[in-house]
Amino acid sequence: MTTPTPKLPEPALVRSVLVTLTAVAAYLLNRQVDTSWVEPLLTLYTLVAPLIAGLLIRHAVRPVKPTKRPRPAQDN
Repeated sequence: MTTPTPKLPEPALVRSVLVTLTAVAAYLLNRQVDTSWVEPLLTLYTLVAPLIAGLLIRHAVRPVKPTKRPRPAQDN
């Protein structure tokens, strides 16, 4: 039986959420906000996401240690 592994959101989804949150904040503050900070942050996310995914699924893909079985008795 396999355990379900958590999925990290795709970079396109992260980008859209960040831009949307920035737009909502700009509207609420009645200001114009630059979204140029999204791309460097997204680049960092795409570099770190595989590491995070590896840590999250590590327990599911770790090999099982074999159990020690007693040796069968030998007839002399």
